[in-house]
Amino acid sequence: MARPLDAAAVRTYALAYAGCVCERAYATTTRLSGEQVLQCSSVQQVNLFVIRSLQQKWRETAQAFQSPYFDFSHADVQGALQAFMNVVSQHISLPRTALEPLLADATEQTLTLLMEPQAFLQHFIGNQPGNTLRPEALTALLKYVRLNRSPVEQLLSGLPAPVPLSQALQQVQDIFQEKPPLDSAGAVLSALQQAVPLPPNGLWAGQAPGTQNFFDALDAGSGDLPTVNKILKQQDDPVRSDPTPPHAPPAAVQPPAAIPLRQPLKPAAPPQEPAGEPLTLNDLHARRRDDTPVITLADRFRQKPIESLQSHISLNHKFIFINQLFHGDAVAYHRAVEEIDKADNFEAAEALMQSQYAEKYLWRMAPDEAEDFAAMVRRRFQG
Repeated sequence: MARPLDAAAVRTYALAYAGCVCERAYATTTRLSGEQVLQCSSVQQVNLFVIRSLQQKWRETAQAFQSPYFDFSHADVQGALQAFMNVVSQHISLPRTALEPLLADATEQTLTLLMEPQAFLQHFIGNQPGNTLRPEALTALLKYVRLNRSPVEQLLSGLPAPVPLSQALQQVQDIFQEKPPLDSAGAVLSALQQAVPLPPNGLWAGQAPGTQNFFDALDAGSGDLPTVNKILKQQDDPVRSDPTPPHAPPAAVQPPAAIPLRQPLKPAAPPQEPAGEPLTLNDLHARRRDDTPVITLADRFRQKPIESLQSHISLNHKFIFINQLFHGDAVAYHRAVEEIDKADNFEAAEALMQSQYAEKYLWRMAPDEAEDFAAMVRRRFQG
């Protein structure tokens, strides 16, 4: 089994990289235009994902024009509103406080697309509204994808009409079983390291002995190329056209201190079941109350209800839940979230988790992650 990315390491690096880029970008200004955002990072994919986030916010702003007193659906109003929003789009103006989190998210998405394209597509599919993947959603995504486009194009070509998310996830699995052509990571990682060095141990979770790594599998049959550890450690990519830059790169900004996780990601191998009676989710919750206090998702997030698990669980926590609660099976995770989202209330959702998933995947061996997931489910159904 291929190693998963270490979600905590990816997020920490993304925050550090965003901070470094913003230090340079805002050295002589307080706001950036859309054109400046497109030149912000030396990795164009990062910039494009920032623009994609801005487009989504632009659409959300247009959709917010609703009123019980005026007919915003009238053709004249729609035409005027579209013209107004088009003008607004030409006047992007971002202070650092607005751009930096978008840059961090874009960096995280870029690293995932580059190093785990299957997980990137699974995350994208899992966030689609209405439990359906539509061809136009993939077409819109392709507009902003420059790395590893082949799997996205293959998925789109096999999607003539909207399909249920479970079917789309199965199609993604089938595509990657055929080993689609993927881009080399060396040039992008080298460009990122010009700003912030990658962690000494890379961005992967622990590797099981004898397991072939992602880049070795990716480059199989293409010559004696460097392994992933060498790629992640080297400061200058041999494929760069300018291996000796005219100016030394700026001193790297120290990464901000990361919020400590309770546990690092562990290999996805199923744990050994302990002896004794099976523990329920309530038992896990009670046991946690007796242990040393920890900060849970419920503590970190406001206790405001959420509309769906699919759209609310972040990429970082999705990686953790897939690896810790579903033994690395992303399809099983997404199917579980779909079923839980359809439950009538929290009691029904809790019963479903206990009967279908907690015992099957030995959630008792990951009590912190199980309680974090249950906390998200509570928020989904709290009144």
